[in-house]
Amino acid sequence: MPDRSSVNRKDGANPARYQPLVIVLAAAAAGVLADRYWPLPVVLWWSAAFVAWLVWLVLWRRALDWAGGLVLLVAVAACGGAWHHCRWHLFADDDLGYCARPAEQPICVEAFARSGPRRMARLPDNPMRAISAGEQTRIELHILGLRNGSQWEGASGEVRLTIDGHLLGVHAGDRLRVFAQLAQPRPAKNPGQFDSARHARGDRQRATLRAEFPECVQVVGRAGLLSLSHAIERVRTAGDRLLWARLSDTRASLAAAILLGMREEVTHEQTLDFVKTGTVHVLSVSGMHIGIVAFVAFALMRLLCVPRMWSVAAVSLLVVAYTLLTDAEPPAVRAATVVVIVSIGHALGRRSLSFNSLAAAGLVVLARNPADLFRTGVQLSFLCTAILVWFA
Repeated sequence: MPDRSSVNRKDGANPARYQPLVIVLAAAAAGVLADRYWPLPVVLWWSAAFVAWLVWLVLWRRALDWAGGLVLLVAVAACGGAWHHCRWHLFADDDLGYCARPAEQPICVEAFARSGPRRMARLPDNPMRAISAGEQTRIELHILGLRNGSQWEGASGEVRLTIDGHLLGVHAGDRLRVFAQLAQPRPAKNPGQFDSARHARGDRQRATLRAEFPECVQVVGRAGLLSLSHAIERVRTAGDRLLWARLSDTRASLAAAILLGMREEVTHEQTLDFVKTGTVHVLSVSGMHIGIVAFVAFALMRLLCVPRMWSVAAVSLLVVAYTLLTDAEPPAVRAATVVVIVSIGHALGRRSLSFNSLAAAGLVVLARNPADLFRTGVQLSFLCTAILVWFA
């Protein structure tokens, strides 16, 4: 890490070599990795971060920048470990996951709908499955309470509710009463198998709910007018209806996946075709989609001769809104962060540093959910982008 004199020097130093956020991202990732495999009490993590920050302050006042920089990286790593520990190990005492068992058990809960219902495509018939699966609906819930006999008790936690059939009349932000079967997410039972339980825990979901009929879900309160999740769902639903009204069924499902991130509308056969051709990533809203939106928006602003500051603000807001509209998956968050950083640099007349911007996006993704560090899709997304930046 360079000292102050080398940072302020203008005698031909190459600014592209000074990209400090890359080192910061590496330190934060190291802290997350350390807590995943060698967890420490969260008090120790925060204490280590505070002590390291105090030591850095002393070293900085004495102009010992190299030593201070190393100590500051230790503080960043400790913060990363503490944040991962809070997300992975710490849950409220009334979390619904403590009530879940491997076998299903009936339960009645009240919950807040974090997302609108997502209709899942019917799975193809499988001779290994005794009962063929029909259409299902998926919805993300935040638990508010559960019923114990005739009394309601406080509860919390994030769960995914799966309903057999097509759920209608429910929107994001609604307060729901659900009669369902409670169970733990299924762990991997064979080597190399996808671990649903570990993936769900990364999203702080330690329980699942399954309802046999749409009538098991009752709306007890509608979303408020200022509900952001409800507004996003309305825009997404309106766009989906427009696609299905103007396109054929096959093209409408693909367009909904590519433009709105609604992959659940793509049939299993269509997904297999994309897998066989190695283009299944096209069905996920990623950096390519965000880049196209930003490029078209910038071109339009330039064509209309919009002032630089206004065009940057409009493009940044549009990219962030589109990212939220498509469920803000990590690849989209990465791309949106880079676009916003590049836009701000353009407005200030400063050249953005590619790897520094990419590292900033990585820090945003880890701040949103440190468990994304262990997901293959996120790793490949950053790796591919880093390779493209390197060759560029």
